[in-house]
Amino acid sequence: MVKKLILSLIILTLFSSVVWAGNPLDVSAKAYSNSLEFTYRNYPKKIDKELKEKMEGASSDELLPVIIECDKLIDTDFLYNQVKGMGKADRRAFTINTLQDFTSSYQENIMEYLENMEDVGKVERLSQLWLTNSIGMKASKEVIEEVSKHPRVALIWLDDKHLKPHIVRGESTEVNNTPESRALVWNVSKINAHLVWPLGYKGQNIIVGHLDTGVNYNHVDLADHLWDGGPSYPNHGWDFVNNDNDPMDDHGHGTHTAGTIAGDGTAGTQTGVAPDAQIMILKIIGGSGAFQNAVNFALTQGADVLTMSAGIDSANAGSDWNYISTQDRNVLNNCLNAGVVFATSAGNGNNMGGHYAIPYDIGIPANVPAPWYGSSGHSSCMAVGATNSNNSIASFSSRGATQWFFSPWYEYSYPPGLIKPDVVAPGGSPGITSLRHNNNTGYVGGWAWQGTSMSCPHVTGTIALMLSKDPSLTPEQLDSIIEETCLDLGTTGKDNYYGAGLINALDAVNAVACIEEEPDIKTVPVAYSIRCYPNPSRNATTVRFTLPRKGEISIDVYDVSGKRVSTVTRGKFQSGIHNIVWQRKNEKGARVPQGIYFIRLKSEGMEAQGKLIL
Repeated sequence: MVKKLILSLIILTLFSSVVWAGNPLDVSAKAYSNSLEFTYRNYPKKIDKELKEKMEGASSDELLPVIIECDKLIDTDFLYNQVKGMGKADRRAFTINTLQDFTSSYQENIMEYLENMEDVGKVERLSQLWLTNSIGMKASKEVIEEVSKHPRVALIWLDDKHLKPHIVRGESTEVNNTPESRALVWNVSKINAHLVWPLGYKGQNIIVGHLDTGVNYNHVDLADHLWDGGPSYPNHGWDFVNNDNDPMDDHGHGTHTAGTIAGDGTAGTQTGVAPDAQIMILKIIGGSGAFQNAVNFALTQGADVLTMSAGIDSANAGSDWNYISTQDRNVLNNCLNAGVVFATSAGNGNNMGGHYAIPYDIGIPANVPAPWYGSSGHSSCMAVGATNSNNSIASFSSRGATQWFFSPWYEYSYPPGLIKPDVVAPGGSPGITSLRHNNNTGYVGGWAWQGTSMSCPHVTGTIALMLSKDPSLTPEQLDSIIEETCLDLGTTGKDNYYGAGLINALDAVNAVACIEEEPDIKTVPVAYSIRCYPNPSRNATTVRFTLPRKGEISIDVYDVSGKRVSTVTRGKFQSGIHNIVWQRKNEKGARVPQGIYFIRLKSEGMEAQGKLIL
C-alpha cells in the first residue's frame, strides 16, 4: 500500500510539472486541422458545480463516476458532408476510423496519465468515448482535480444520471402457454407486421443492437437468432454495467422489449415484429458511461440498427439537462454519419399520469432531431410514443415539442420548437405480451407492461423488416418512409402527440421498392446544402443554403410527382451561407397548396435537396 501511494504521488508530480507544462500533441493537432473542421467547447469552469459539491464530501479513496469532455471535437455536420453519397459500408468505416484516430491522438497524453492512475487504484472503468472526444471513468477527487488542469480538458461532470426504462407501474400478468394463448399478439397485427412475413421479409441477416437491461438468451423464442460474436462474446453481447461478457437479464425489461422485436413464437405465442432478426445484447441500464460504450461497441461490431427503450427524464437530469443532451446528440449525430438509425422511446412523462413542462417532457435522448424530418440539424434518433389498442394516445406517453436553443445548437427555439415524438406504436392499454426473463418458455403481459418502452421495439422491428428487403437503406430513407406511411392520427400532419402517426410495417416495406436513390453528390471540403425553416410551414419559409464556392445556381420547388411548381431564385452567388424567403407562390403567383415538396439547389453539376412540408 505504501509503495502504491508513493508511486501515485510520483506520477501526480510528474504529470503536473511535465505533461501539463507543455503540449506534446501540437504536431498531431496541426496535421488534423488541415483536413477537419471542429466544434469547440468552452465552459466557465472546468469542474461542474454538482461534481464539485460531490467531491467536497467524498473521501480520498472514493471513486466518482465522471465524464471528461475535451475542448474540441470533429464537427458532426462537417463529417456528415464528407460521408454523404458514400455506400453504407464506406460511410461507417470512414466515420469510425476518423473519430477513433482523432480521439486516440488528441487524448494520448491525458490517457497516459489516467492509465497510470488506474494502475494504482485511483481510476476504474476507464474508456475512450470516441464518438464525442470524451473520456468516461470512475476517479478519485485528487485525480479529477489534476486532470482538470490539462489544457485540452473543457469540462468534467458527474455521470450519475442513469438511464431508466420507460415502463409504467402496474400489475403484471403471467400469460399461460395454452392453446388459446398460442396466437399472434394484438400489437404485432395492429401494425400489419404479420402481413410482411409472407413476402419473405422477417428481419433475416439484420443485427439489432439492443441497449437495455440485458436479455434472457436462453429463452427459446430468441435462442436461435442471437448475434454471434465468436468466442470473445459467448453470450451474444456485453454487460456494460458489470463489465463482463454475460449480459443476462436480471430485471425483465430487456427480455420483454427484445421479444417484441424478434420473438419467433417457438414456445407458442408470436410476439416479434421481425422474428428472424438477430439480437446483439448490450446491457447498459444502471451503469455509468454505459450508453456511449455500448454504442461504440455496436457500431464497430456491425449492428444495422440500434434500439433503446430507456432515457433520462427532466427530474433525473436536473441541472445537467444541457450537458447530457449535448453529449447524446453528438453520439447520435455520429451514428447518423455512420449510417445507423437509432430508435428510442419518447418517455412516460413523470410516470404517474402527469407530464413535465414543455419542452422537457420528451426524455433524453428522444429529444434529439430525427434523420429526415425537420428544417435542420438532423441526427439518427427516431423517438416513439405509445398508443392504446383503439389508437388513442396513451395518457403517459411524453409529448413535445422539444427545444434546441443552447450552444452549439440554435435551430429550434421554443415555441414552436422541434416536433416530437416522430411516430407512435402500440404500447398502452391493454398492455403488451412478450417474453418472460426468468422462464425460458414463458410469457408475461398485462397492465404492468405498458410504456413507450413497449412501443419503441415495434419501430425497431419494422426497420429490421425494411432492411431485410434492402440493406442499403440509410437512416434518412428509413425515417422518411416510416413517417410518410404512417396512419395520421390527431391533428392533421405531424404533431406533438402522435408525431407522424401510427406506424404501418406493411406499407413501409412495400414503399421500399419505390424509393429513389440518393443523388451521387461529390465530396467537397464544404458541401452544398439546403434547408428550409420553419418546416412544416404555413406561410412563407426561409430557404437557407450553403455554397463552397461562388457560381451560378438555381433553386426550385418540386412536388412529389417531380413537377416544378416554383422557382425560388436563379443567379450568381458568392460562397458562404445565404438566406432567401420564399413566399409560397407558384409560377403564376398563386398560393402553393398543402403537401410534401422537394426544394433543389443546382450549381455547376452539383445538386443538393431538402424536403419541405406545407
